Amino acid sequence: MRSLGLRSTSLAALVTLVVCVACATKRGASVPTSPEVAAVTTESWPIGHVRYNVVFSETLEGTQAVLDDGREVTARFYLGPPDQRSAVAPDDAGVSATILDSRVDVPLTVTLSCSFCAATQLQKRSIVYHPHAERSTDALFSLLPQRQLTDGQGGVGKLSFQVTSDGVHLDTVVVTVHIGTAPAAALLAAVPVTFGDLTVPDWARPIDLTLTCKRDGDRLVVQLEGGSPAVNVLLNGRERDTSGQLRSFRTGLTYAEIPEMLGRYYLDLYAVVSRNDALRRSLSGDPTAAVPEGGGVSLTADDERALLQMFHSAGAGLYRRLFVEGADEMLRQLMVEFDAYSTPARPVRVRIETDGLYIPWQMLRVSGPFAGSKAEDFWGFKYELSVNPVNRGVPGAYPGPMEYRAGPLVFAKYRGDAPNDLVTGFGDYQIRCSSRTSSRSIPEAA
Repeated sequence: MRSLGLRSTSLAALVTLVVCVACATKRGASVPTSPEVAAVTTESWPIGHVRYNVVFSETLEGTQAVLDDGREVTARFYLGPPDQRSAVAPDDAGVSATILDSRVDVPLTVTLSCSFCAATQLQKRSIVYHPHAERSTDALFSLLPQRQLTDGQGGVGKLSFQVTSDGVHLDTVVVTVHIGTAPAAALLAAVPVTFGDLTVPDWARPIDLTLTCKRDGDRLVVQLEGGSPAVNVLLNGRERDTSGQLRSFRTGLTYAEIPEMLGRYYLDLYAVVSRNDALRRSLSGDPTAAVPEGGGVSLTADDERALLQMFHSAGAGLYRRLFVEGADEMLRQLMVEFDAYSTPARPVRVRIETDGLYIPWQMLRVSGPFAGSKAEDFWGFKYELSVNPVNRGVPGAYPGPMEYRAGPLVFAKYRGDAPNDLVTGFGDYQIRCSSRTSSRSIPEAA
């Protein structure tokens, strides 16, 4: 028996992450992710001529955001002068200062999430903001609203338009619509437009590749978008069609296959974990399980190899079904080339966009023989991953981190029932690390 080294610690962390995310997803809980974040400030921006606009091709008479149930409609998203027909609420109309302050054209990607649409619920369009004209090109989205898909909300639904530039999230514009019946006129009355100051700070992390995963009929399709100059050179325009919009590449997976495939992987994982008593008790939260410094566990060489072999089989198999077998040839080639891409000074950053679909992206690895496999081959360690559910329906940019200046740090720790409780052990370890980092002691709460 030996203590986990870097490689084994990585494997145990991967097991914990997969199990925790799966359990949270099954319960319908919100799964914490680490998206590239942008700060949001509340400073007022002077009223100007540029705002977010969403104009529908057809609405019920006298309204901006009441759609006819079952009738196809086009939503036109653009930046420009305030449009009286726009369905964007005033508080959500403020344009990111990163866009407004630019003196050169700004390429933008707009991702629409529509939970009440009968057909495609996730769509992406590319536009360009021209600062001298104070106007962008149009992003056109085709919608088929269904009142019954509003999940008991009385025909009220939300459209979420996520705005990114080079993969960095700038803003989310949320539009509330009513399907089939008009709300009170007061809800649709025009009000003065105000603007917020939404900036991307210096610490905002650049994204190398955004991978958008969505449903097309019964097939899973993906779109690729470069965020760094080097990746854009690598893609060389092959990710776009002749009109400049992102192409949808067919993967080898159907939606119906995903739950069955993931179920088999978890059964295989359980079989490996159940053979290692220490690992099984630690992952299950057994209060009698020993917790070494740093929260690690111990594996025998045989158990470590069995765990790595299981993850290799599952991760390579999932990668193969997504990007190789039955997938578009161009997608296959682009992913082969991206796998060889690296950055010397920082981790390669991959942003996953979904409409709520769960896939264990951290388990993916390029197909190949098991011999020579190592933990660093898995996406969870090879890349800095962020999974961004675009159907969150919350306006504005992501909140940024809190900056520590002076004064005490507040740390909330789970208090377990036993000294060897796994979560309690992790909490104690975090307190020790935080105390050393800030050179301050964190007193135990009474």
